[in-house]
Amino acid sequence: SVVCEVRPGRADPNRTRVTVSGSRIERPYDVSTPTGSLELVKLVINSVLSRKNATFACFDLENFYLDTHMKDPEYVRVKLADLPQEFIDEYDLNKFVRHEWVYFEIVRGAYGLLQSGRLANDLLRKRLEKAGYFEAATTPGLWKHKWQPIQFCLIVDDFGIEYVGEQHANHLKEVLTEHYDISEDWKGKKIASMDLAWNYAAKHEERTCRISIKEYIANMLLRFGHKKPTKPQLSPHKHREIVYGAAEQFTPEEDSTPELDEPGKKHIQEIVGALLYYGRAVDNKLLVALSAIGAHQASPTERTNDTISQLLDYCATFPNDGILYRSSDMLVAAHSDAGFHNESKGRSRAGAHVFLWEDAPMPKWNGAVLTISQIIKFVMTSASEAELGAMFITAQALAS
Repeated sequence: SVVCEVRPGRADPNRTRVTVSGSRIERPYDVSTPTGSLELVKLVINSVLSRKNATFACFDLENFYLDTHMKDPEYVRVKLADLPQEFIDEYDLNKFVRHEWVYFEIVRGAYGLLQSGRLANDLLRKRLEKAGYFEAATTPGLWKHKWQPIQFCLIVDDFGIEYVGEQHANHLKEVLTEHYDISEDWKGKKIASMDLAWNYAAKHEERTCRISIKEYIANMLLRFGHKKPTKPQLSPHKHREIVYGAAEQFTPEEDSTPELDEPGKKHIQEIVGALLYYGRAVDNKLLVALSAIGAHQASPTERTNDTISQLLDYCATFPNDGILYRSSDMLVAAHSDAGFHNESKGRSRAGAHVFLWEDAPMPKWNGAVLTISQIIKFVMTSASEAELGAMFITAQALAS
């Protein structure tokens, strides 16, 4: 298939790529690739802020998959009628036509092939290790040098680099440019689709970085045809009404509103998919609503649709939200909490913020590196049991 998209920030933002359907191809070896996580990127950002004289930069490898030779060739056929005439003329494809199809041999990596990512990563790994870099034993995607003050998170072909002294970043650049064409962002303004606004203040304790995804919400609202509400929506989801003086807490009433038709169901699922990465990356306040909606997206109802509408109204009210990080002593801490019987079928919810701070009587605030918002699998029999369950889930996340 042919994929066309606009990628701002690239040398050529108008990109057209041919992808191969690799779902029918089987490989006799593991094709999975270790890569950095979103949480790792946030930890590296915090490390830059907290390390004296550290700076952040981004490198991106061009045509990462396409420049890697395959171990064994693959074969693909394309119908001649689906190829542009300009393409046919340039490569003189008419002489290769057989029964209206053109057959190609693939000898280098291609988008869609299962093994492309693994082969490209293995080759990059060999080249980095030869130059003295190594991947952390317990943290996939985190790379360091044997003696130079530099480390970076690697997400496929994107490098988020923390360094002290530009000569050390230049060493990495020389290693990469020997084999690849790269794009350089020495101000470190974008990584993993997130926009980074750095403040390298003169006072170390005042260094900050705000992460956001510019124009994402505006483009998403335009895509789904959702208009900005006339009255600002200050909450991403509806809170349960408080019953003062109640002796016990009952579970919410079951949703009895009619189910949505297939287009309505697809609409709900598309919105949840569009907001999930955004919520995990820069706006964790959306995660409670997304988790609740996600639990019902297989059979959504009119109430689910109302919940989605409120969530979109909230996004339209705060379209450029983000997370602010500051320098700290890089000590991992967490706040956990639980909501007892506040989900359907008597279930409870666990929530937590994991962040970095200092060992002080009154530590300053810092943005969350990881936010947990999930429905506890088992039914809790009391509020205290729900709180213990949330603490256990948080401890598991801290230890992993």
